[in-house]
Amino acid sequence: MSDICDTASAGVIISDAEGRLLLLTRATAPAGVAPAAGHVFDGHEISGDDGGLDVEASFRAAAIAELAEELGLTVRDAEMSEVTGGWRPSPCRRALPPGREPGHEWRVYRADAAAVTGVLAPDPQEAAGARWYTPAEVQALADRTGAQATGTVSDADFAADPGIQAVWVRWLADAGLVAVPEHVLDAIDRMLVHQALTCR
Repeated sequence: MSDICDTASAGVIISDAEGRLLLLTRATAPAGVAPAAGHVFDGHEISGDDGGLDVEASFRAAAIAELAEELGLTVRDAEMSEVTGGWRPSPCRRALPPGREPGHEWRVYRADAAAVTGVLAPDPQEAAGARWYTPAEVQALADRTGAQATGTVSDADFAADPGIQAVWVRWLADAGLVAVPEHVLDAIDRMLVHQALTCR
């Protein structure tokens, strides 16, 4: 793993037939509950037929690897569908490359629990725990993050009882898994910018 941020992240949302999501509680800052995710270009690179970097395959490989590393589970590439992505400001514990804005280019995938194999075994360095959350629980967690961003929940209270990790709220909204007003999503984006600029 590099000490320099590659400014690229991939994650995979695992959902079951009841609409529940498999989420972990982050053991490291920034606080929050989230799907498995991590950096892309730190050992997950895939070469294309021409010998050059296959960017899309590398993002997909990273999502698969993070699920295995953080939760001990396996999913096949063919079982994942891309649901959203793009650039998001976000804090990172790694140093930024010179001249880069703090944040990551994301690809977010989704897979059905029936396509996932293995025994749930959260990595204690990555996760303080992991479990299945009902749609109502996921919505309540997103609402808590919105409350932090709009100032009705303090940062200390959020750290003690976190909601959805801020960078994930818009991705879950894009995937139709939570309902968050646009003005709250904008407030979360502003909070992410502040966190990204002050995390070092």
